[in-house]
Amino acid sequence: MRHMENKTEHPSYDEYIDILFEKIKSQSNEIRKLYSTHKEYKNKTRQLNELKDLTPDARKIISTMMLL
Repeated sequence: MRHMENKTEHPSYDEYIDILFEKIKSQSNEIRKLYSTHKEYKNKTRQLNELKDLTPDARKIISTMMLL
């Protein structure tokens, strides 16, 4: 009996490059979103730290409003 090779179609080099480029692009967008969220969090934290002289109730109300 003759041994049959398992022949499967593989993407070409250019197709691999396209696939990798799309993955990199997707990850770059995700990194931008995470960085934007990080900057927003830092900004809100800074704003809350500026409110330290307020009463605890006032801080709670303002922080709740900021999260809306």
